[in-house]
Amino acid sequence: MEETDRKTDGEEQVVVDLIMLSSFSRAGGGRETWAYNFLPRLLQEKPAVALYIYGLKSNDEADHSSEFCSYFTDSSRRRLSVKIFNAAKSRLPRVFLMVGCLLRAQPRANAMADELRISLGVGSVIELAMILLFRKFRIQRRVLWLRGIYLHEKAPRIPSFLVPLAQKMEIFILSKAHVILANGDDIAEHYRTLGLQVTVVKNGVDLARWQMRPPTLKTPIKVAFVGRLSKVKGIEEFFRSIELVRARGEASNFEFHVMGDGEYASRASELANLGHLKYHGAKPNDEIAEFLRNIDVCVALTFSSPTLGGGGTSNALMEQMAAGKIIVAWDNPHFKQLLEDDIAYLVGQGRSDELADTLVRIYGEREIALAKALGGVEVIKTYSLQAQVDRFADIILAKY
Repeated sequence: MEETDRKTDGEEQVVVDLIMLSSFSRAGGGRETWAYNFLPRLLQEKPAVALYIYGLKSNDEADHSSEFCSYFTDSSRRRLSVKIFNAAKSRLPRVFLMVGCLLRAQPRANAMADELRISLGVGSVIELAMILLFRKFRIQRRVLWLRGIYLHEKAPRIPSFLVPLAQKMEIFILSKAHVILANGDDIAEHYRTLGLQVTVVKNGVDLARWQMRPPTLKTPIKVAFVGRLSKVKGIEEFFRSIELVRARGEASNFEFHVMGDGEYASRASELANLGHLKYHGAKPNDEIAEFLRNIDVCVALTFSSPTLGGGGTSNALMEQMAAGKIIVAWDNPHFKQLLEDDIAYLVGQGRSDELADTLVRIYGEREIALAKALGGVEVIKTYSLQAQVDRFADIILAKY
């Protein structure tokens, strides 16, 4: 990236160094979905911004740099640099491998007098820790965009007697950020109770891309689970609910679909072979919209608890709401950031029996179900991708 490429007439230049412990695979998950949607729009809307991105891929993984860059316009690519480091095979945690790669990386161009320089970590305290380790990042305005609650995610791996110490260390590191953002109210409230100032900037969705005709609800009603096939995402409960629907003699009224990959992929394949569901494997986000055109109901089953579950607003849920799908979700803080009873069916967390009952209920009250879906479309309109970019710019892209 040449210095002249970042010139704009009379407007202060803003250079963002973004660190995210990710390979930036399009099918990677929530953070990657955010990156492929938000970052191209940011550069498109803010011509004074230049973006340096640092990520990490495993040694046997494909390099997604070209794929990622293709989502930016030609003019934006002149203000973009993407460096996805290649991690050699090692038993060390990925964060240490990325630190080593950053140490060996070539220094970027010197700052210009009319530039505001920002170090942006996206993910958790880990990304902020990497910013603090390197002077070229540390001396800039330090911003962390939290997309989860780190100790909740890592609790099963940390001995209980070390949790208080780990939390103190996390708070100490987080206190070194100039600005902390969170992509959900639940994340913000957790860290506010620990004495930190956190501003919420929720996920945004490209409304035009996900707009489609309402569900038909023709028999069989098509029900989909889309996401990582892991315990935390509620896939066990979804499988159990399918068996309960079948046990009640309702199988012919429903067609179940699973899209995703993870530890329960083999179980999904087994159930598909038995004819209990259709398994589509993992698909990049680009292909999900077309898949959803033939789906009536989507389930959102991520758990929320101190030791298990996600945080923030769900990209997948927002996309499904924008697509006008009927939503069935756990009645927990994670999903109630976006959902209420008037726009979705909320069931007790972990209650496979209630989930099965609700699906049968939808079959019997189709007009009510469609009205809820239409209400969800109206709610999600306030969470456009443009609104997310504008809010980020208002908070971050100004001198402090």
